[in-house]
Amino acid sequence: MRLRSLALALALLALTGTPGRAQLATTDPSHYSQGVGAPAGGFPESGLRDFRGPKYQRRVVLKRRAGLQQLGQPDPRLSRACREGRFRQVVDRRTVALLDDRTYGAAIGGSAGLHDPRGQAQVGLVYVFVGQGTTNCRVYVGGTPNAG
Repeated sequence: MRLRSLALALALLALTGTPGRAQLATTDPSHYSQGVGAPAGGFPESGLRDFRGPKYQRRVVLKRRAGLQQLGQPDPRLSRACREGRFRQVVDRRTVALLDDRTYGAAIGGSAGLHDPRGQAQVGLVYVFVGQGTTNCRVYVGGTPNAG
């Protein structure tokens, strides 16, 4: 009896067919305008949607007209710790410093946005990161948040 059921199921599958590769590799066009989180009536055709909600948008913690060179030399101890992954931003460029209209990753000492397991940062100071995640990571001490 089981063999007969299996044979019947296989025959039914052979008759109905399975979707071909082309059908599996494409997405139904209606999915793009009616996906999860889409506004009623779909997205406007005129522009791109910003998928970052307020939780994930950047926060400017330091803004100065002067460039990076005005911060002085990079801190050698913190720069080495950054290259070794022991002093870094938790989320790269979640908080930023705008120096001479250029954007750099930044973190405030003592905040949850700074990975500092050895407690090397001073609470309340802004640390500016250049090349985080590389062997050329440099960390500058930028002063107090939104100063200057």
